[in-house]
Amino acid sequence: MGILDGKVALVTGAMGDMGRAACRRFAAEGAAVVATDVTDIGAEEFVDELTAIGHDVEFYKADITDSSAVNAMAEHVRSTRGHVDTIYNNAGVMAVSPLADITDEQWHRTLDVNLTGVFLVTRAFVPLMRGRRGASITNVSSMGGFRVYPTQIPYGASKAGCLQLTQSCAVELAPDIRVNAIAPGCIDTQMARGYADASPDPAAVIAALEAGIPLGRMGTPDEIVNIGVWLASDQASYVTGAILVVDGGSTLEGK
Repeated sequence: MGILDGKVALVTGAMGDMGRAACRRFAAEGAAVVATDVTDIGAEEFVDELTAIGHDVEFYKADITDSSAVNAMAEHVRSTRGHVDTIYNNAGVMAVSPLADITDEQWHRTLDVNLTGVFLVTRAFVPLMRGRRGASITNVSSMGGFRVYPTQIPYGASKAGCLQLTQSCAVELAPDIRVNAIAPGCIDTQMARGYADASPDPAAVIAALEAGIPLGRMGTPDEIVNIGVWLASDQASYVTGAILVVDGGSTLEGK
């Protein structure tokens, strides 16, 4: 028995480190998982891996920045699953550039994925959640949504918007649907490693990041997803509009 038994979960950004971890954990806790991403590279093998051990997982390729694609995905899920109980809005991108070097494309792509995509998915899938006991939405924001990090202006702006979107939706969609956000700190993913790799000395960047974390290390994708699973479960039935910071204590150090 899992704490998500009988639930249907939608996970965006499913082919990244955080997304794969989410699909595994949601499925392990008993949810039927609809995994989606703009890329399907590795998707067939990933689904086969999970179905081989008895999990109910399917992959649907979609660009969450395209409202038509999102609406088509919602219709697919309605026709095949009938409803959705929980959304894990996990998809995200990062552009690292000083202000003067940020291109229009970087700005729009970051805002489109990290903020507009969350809005489009939420708008399209809420009708499939109405009236479902325990329905919930969890948005993966970032510590960067309320702290300033150099060269991350589009990312910070998008993640701050995600926090406001979360709390606005929490009020509007209550009492039917709970809406919460997770604000991870530095998590050991390809995105974080890519940020370090963009510097002349990646090892020094990682060391500096970890030096500012009281727990002394970057977090893991599973440590974020653990919170996501709890928020999606009935154990969090009185939690809505919350922003849960999961950062190893980084904000306490002011870093």
